[in-house]
Amino acid sequence: MSQPMGSTSWGRGDHDSTSGAGSLRSSRLRARQSRFRSNRSFDARFSDPDSPSRRSRTPSKGTLKPRAAADEQTSLTLDASLVASSFTRDGQEADTEVQFTASLTSPNNFINFCATTGASITNGQQLTGGSCNPAPMGLIPSVNNMPSVLIFEPQKGSTIAANTTFTLELAVSNIQGGVFTSFSSNFLAAPQTLDSTGNIIGHYHVVIDELDALNSTIPTDSQKFTYFNVVTNPDVNGLITTNITNGLPEGFYRMTVTARAANHQPALVPISQHGALNDVAYFTVTASGTLGSTPASRRRAPRHVYSPHPSEAKRTVVPRADNTAQSSLTLLSSVVAQGFANAQDTPRPGQSSSLTSSNNFINFCATATLPLTNGTQTQTGFCNPAPMGVLPASTRMPTSKFTYPRNGEIFAPNAPFTVGLAVTNFATGNFGNSVSNYLAAPQQLDSSGQIQGHPQVVIEAIASSSLDVPDPRRFTFFKGMTGVADSTGVITTTVNTGLPAGFYRMSSILVTTNGAPALLPVLQHGAVDDAVYFVVADGGALPTNQTALPTSHAATSSASPSATGSSGQSGSPSAPAKKGTNVGPAVGGALAGIAVIALVIVGIWLFMRRRKRQANQAKLSVGYPVVLNSDDFGPPPPTPFNAGYTAESSMTEIRSPPSAYAPKSARGPSTRRSSVVSAAPSYHTQI
Repeated sequence: MSQPMGSTSWGRGDHDSTSGAGSLRSSRLRARQSRFRSNRSFDARFSDPDSPSRRSRTPSKGTLKPRAAADEQTSLTLDASLVASSFTRDGQEADTEVQFTASLTSPNNFINFCATTGASITNGQQLTGGSCNPAPMGLIPSVNNMPSVLIFEPQKGSTIAANTTFTLELAVSNIQGGVFTSFSSNFLAAPQTLDSTGNIIGHYHVVIDELDALNSTIPTDSQKFTYFNVVTNPDVNGLITTNITNGLPEGFYRMTVTARAANHQPALVPISQHGALNDVAYFTVTASGTLGSTPASRRRAPRHVYSPHPSEAKRTVVPRADNTAQSSLTLLSSVVAQGFANAQDTPRPGQSSSLTSSNNFINFCATATLPLTNGTQTQTGFCNPAPMGVLPASTRMPTSKFTYPRNGEIFAPNAPFTVGLAVTNFATGNFGNSVSNYLAAPQQLDSSGQIQGHPQVVIEAIASSSLDVPDPRRFTFFKGMTGVADSTGVITTTVNTGLPAGFYRMSSILVTTNGAPALLPVLQHGAVDDAVYFVVADGGALPTNQTALPTSHAATSSASPSATGSSGQSGSPSAPAKKGTNVGPAVGGALAGIAVIALVIVGIWLFMRRRKRQANQAKLSVGYPVVLNSDDFGPPPPTPFNAGYTAESSMTEIRSPPSAYAPKSARGPSTRRSSVVSAAPSYHTQI
């Protein structure tokens, strides 16, 4: 992944005046795509699902695989040949120093798991009070089919005009986009499925959260967001384009794009250690939309209050209310999700019918050609019958935000540094054995209603061309944050050898005990995971606050993009003058010098890459695969990526080498264009 450094500030606000090149490039891309576009669109608020504008007689797309054995797909008896024997292992190993969390176990694929929880059955609905979802996880793609996305517009670090429609452009790979089921009757109501090429069938979600600053360290509230969009457009030559109508009010924003399966669950992949499947862009919205301008008003994030879960809430094993039911191959009628039998409610433009089942898909894997999971991470993919599990209440939806390094920082190469991540509503310190129990149990909650799991952190070098979609198979650094968050909600880990000089994206991934991405009870919510961008270069300092934890998230810096706005006032709160030596000018001069040197290096680097970038763009415009060479990714990491994983793999630093990657071949143009949009100003829309 990359972006034109000359036109962004990476969160510092020192925008360069050469951003016109980015606008010209975007115009050319839009011109190339214009012949594929139509005027059809669908723009409605989720809060009115029965409005006339949301009804359509457009037939659903028949892209999902039909049932192979009808009797097995209606029987309440689990086929004994489909029992995942690995689900009987708890992952505890006597010969390892790592204290893994004991995985839930089951001799019958957890088909009656929801009978142990006391929660309502999800039944395809969004239940804000929480529920238990018996639908299995489904088909998991190979490592060569892991999806990826790059936010192309708005450009990272850009400034756009307030309350003005702007374009969202995504470069995507390895997903059959444009497939989405009803969010009111088929939410999380079917397993993940793959198309004939092995790509996940699904779509993308876009959420925009308002921040108090581009380098904010305060976790957002998952129940409050500025904008939410289900992007249902299929890609054209690897690009998806839609509009954000009427724009956004003035402020600082973080946009997050996530890959989703057809029934809106986060994409599942076959290995725990991979690059980020999502992308994040920071940008500023001002009245004028000019670089360096400052929002007239700024949102002050509320003081974050973290309530650490009590020790007795950690690693809570769901009690077996009925031992017979938990070992029987017969599905209890009380846990059958009746809603799974309905393909969809009132059809909406472009909406696809959901897979249906009258027996909770307990024999779903009989329809697949992929092997049954054995609890290990594989390169080739598998079918996973484990149910999705227990969903928290909407008031317990987790979120995360990096406290250090901050977005936009510059620090020294090859120097060890600490990573800090603030989490809310998340029971940290729960990590199963990824060697024997990966995705091998449902999502679970602790006694306070928080998802049990742990964060992961992955750092990726940014590729040279702005059209290079990141390859999840390779990354610079990966580590599971398996400790317990402190009293302020911050959990830390260390990058022991530092990083070589370059530009990086660091992403957090909140996963369950068994490594699945966190599942939430409602469609619309703020971003769960976070990402920041930083530069590693000679002369850089240590990341902010890396040697000491912040005493309060509310006390973090919230500097505006420019030193002064149109009113001439400073973007930071004023502080009383202090007696003594004034080191501010010296520090400011040093930082300015570093910034100038960095900009010069970036300018030379971009000039050298320009011809290669133009060639790649030309190939992409006609649908040719773009093969990236190893030098496109900067210096190679020191250790090889191994297909096998040690017992300590999720806790140790993992680094991957460069590898050639070709985006999927272009599909033919589609005339269907629709997107489901909800703009929820500072509150969560109930459906």
